[in-house]
Amino acid sequence: MKETPQVSTSVESSSGRDQKDVRGFSEAYQQYNQTISSLRAFASELEPAVQDSARKATTLIEEALTTLIKPLGFSSLDAFKEAQKSDQAREVINSAAKQDPKAARTAIIVFSRLMRGAIKYLPHQQIMRGGILMSLIGAFEVLLGDLLRLYYERYPTALESEEKNYSLKDLRSFKNLDELFVHEIQNKVDAFLRGSLADWVKFFAQRRIDMTRFVPSGTVLRSTSSDAM
Repeated sequence: MKETPQVSTSVESSSGRDQKDVRGFSEAYQQYNQTISSLRAFASELEPAVQDSARKATTLIEEALTTLIKPLGFSSLDAFKEAQKSDQAREVINSAAKQDPKAARTAIIVFSRLMRGAIKYLPHQQIMRGGILMSLIGAFEVLLGDLLRLYYERYPTALESEEKNYSLKDLRSFKNLDELFVHEIQNKVDAFLRGSLADWVKFFAQRRIDMTRFVPSGTVLRSTSSDAM
């Protein structure tokens, strides 16, 4: 019996498309989750060193203040704080500086040296936390870019625009329509990421995409529309 040849087709079934979308969304979310886990581990590893820097800065600042106020007539930091409450600190300092100006100048020099040492440690926590924050923002933008790319691949009609975006010269620079398609998606993604958080929320809300449906093990994104808006 003659075997019937199999005819290939580029048209995916609806269920096949759905499964592909779920895999794509899940992979994007899992990559994001892995990045968050890595950043959390990185922060945990650095935290003891950052806390140690903070302690060193605090110790040097206290030492600097103690060194400064004792020649100026105060027995301790607590005594200085109490004098500040009653506005007596300035009077005591002026009196001590007049009695022994050399000791006051020496105290100021030592104070400045100790404070310069403290300043070296003060930015460590800000640098670490600021760097992690920027990495978190970057990871979130990558996730949104991946989701938006998947959305346009699923709903290519959403790329349509009444504006003339390409000249004939531009079109001739692409080898085929697939290359043009990829290029236009990237333009859309770049324009989207230049927007604000409010713009991002509005974009997904207008397309009835429920971002709260993220789950690592199942469907991570749900669209209630049957076609592009």
